[in-house]
Amino acid sequence: MLPLVLLIHSGSLQAASTCDTLSPSLADEAREIFGSTYIHDCCDQTLDRCLQQEPTCCLAKRLSENICRRLAQGQVREQVALGLSSRASSMFPFAEPLDFHLDEAPSLGSPDAAVSVVLFMSARGSNCARVVPFLYSAITNGPLKGKIRLYAKIFPLRSNTFAKEAALAFMAAHRQGRFWEYADLSFRHFTDFTPDSMDLWARELGLDMEQFGADVDDPALLDEIVASKREGLEKGVDATPALFIGGHPYLGDIDPEEIVDVLEEVYQRETGRVYCDWTKP
Repeated sequence: MLPLVLLIHSGSLQAASTCDTLSPSLADEAREIFGSTYIHDCCDQTLDRCLQQEPTCCLAKRLSENICRRLAQGQVREQVALGLSSRASSMFPFAEPLDFHLDEAPSLGSPDAAVSVVLFMSARGSNCARVVPFLYSAITNGPLKGKIRLYAKIFPLRSNTFAKEAALAFMAAHRQGRFWEYADLSFRHFTDFTPDSMDLWARELGLDMEQFGADVDDPALLDEIVASKREGLEKGVDATPALFIGGHPYLGDIDPEEIVDVLEEVYQRETGRVYCDWTKP
């Protein structure tokens, strides 16, 4: 049986990955998982056999790295299997794609991007604070640049203190074309939040403060937020962040790296890139 490093990098000059850093016992665990896992596209054999095929299926290399990352994070085999299963369910849903009202929604990324994603977020959600800045960076200047068009839908949760007030601030920033910058700044300083922070962040971004204050107090803006949450509830949203990729709910882990990796997988599929030359970026 090939050593794990050779199995992962067979026929390639791919840069070092998480698999290269696993302890001997975890490397053995990864190899056993590779030998019992069938991937959900591109190759109908076990992952270890798919990795040895030339040309190599993009997804085989992607999932091998995913498995190694999960093991490095301390997940046991059952957790790894559940994560891979949830991911596969997101990739090939049986239901028809859902439609969303997006004409006035804040958007990020190229209008010509191959993949469209709708993200329901709470402006004071701790999981949103982990995911949104990561996505913002990946789309504006990272691996998802030019690939993903992201739409935001505000979904304040009762359990999040000041969720409504923060939502109003987000959407007031949107009226000045700065939704994503405001959201990124707010989430990056999530633990520093006070009611006064909303104005401080608006001022830091150079927003027109008179307009910002008027918009926060505008009943029509609250109506927009209520409508956004109602749409989310109608689509089955009950927690945030909730993502819909191409109109289908994302069912995988709410983990920033996992979400970006899934979106890269979807992009490769949508653009017909089934086999990869891993000697190139």
